[in-house]
Formats: sequence, C-alpha cells, structure tokens
Amino acid sequence: MQTTPAIGAFRTVLARAPHAVERHERALASRRTDAVPLSFLSMRITHALYLVSAAAGMFVASEAHAQDVRTVVLRFRKAGDTVAIRNAQITIDHTIEAGVTDSLGMVSIPELEDGGHIVEAVARGYQAFFDKFTSGPGVRMPIDLEILAAVAPPKPK
Repeated sequence: MQTTPAIGAFRTVLARAPHAVERHERALASRRTDAVPLSFLSMRITHALYLVSAAAGMFVASEAHAQDVRTVVLRFRKAGDTVAIRNAQITIDHTIEAGVTDSLGMVSIPELEDGGHIVEAVARGYQAFFDKFTSGPGVRMPIDLEILAAVAPPKPK
C-alpha cells in the first residue's frame, strides 16, 4: 500500500497514536477506486444544456418585448391653425414635469417608457388640455397635439 503525502503528514502529527493512523489508512484504502469520474462527455452535455437554457431565456425575453425608453417630442398647436403654442407648462402622467414648450411649440421628454401616457398642458389664452398619447418604436415624432383657444367672456355693458 502506498502512502500519500497527506497520510505521511498525518503520520508525523499522530506518531503517538498508531492505531489512529492505521484506521485512517484503512478508510482511505476502502474508498471505491472503480467509481467513474466526471467524464468529458458528461461535461459536454452539461455545457450544452446550459447553452440551450441560456438561448431559450434570451428568446423568451425578446418575445416579451420588454418596455424600452426613448426621447419623445410633443408639438402643441392652436386647434385648426398652424400657430405654435409657446410657454405652455407640460406634465406627463400627472407626475413628470416635462417643462415648457419652446418657440416652435415643442417639448422633449427624455427616457419616457413606451406605451400609453396622459399629457396635461396649461397655457395662457388656451383651455386646459388633457389627452392620451402613445409612444413606441412605430410612432412618428413629433407627436402633434391641438389645444383649443380660450373663449373670452363677453364684457358687461
């Protein structure tokens, strides 16, 4: 019976207890040496299954069409006209302050998720505006929205 380096180190430590060394050597010798180690073929199958499951996960994720984000541009005009509405305060989904429109009546909302949204616009001389719009990969930018002009009340005589 050959002595491995581990057994040799164990022997030097336990030189005072020879029965423990013999018991340890018998335990090592009784190990099954005919057990089949993990072979190259079984490792290849494991890796193949891993790659197949990873590819299936990527396919399912692409089919789910996870929501993307993109910069959305809205353009506000006077209803029935081409006049741009300047300095209108714009709010998206009741929480996102998009800012005010520029001289062209446009406002950009960066990193807005794809899907349906609610826009609110308040501008001097125009009625308050609430409407729904959809953003996504197939939607043309800028999204045109028309606001009705406020009707001035008649002056009393």
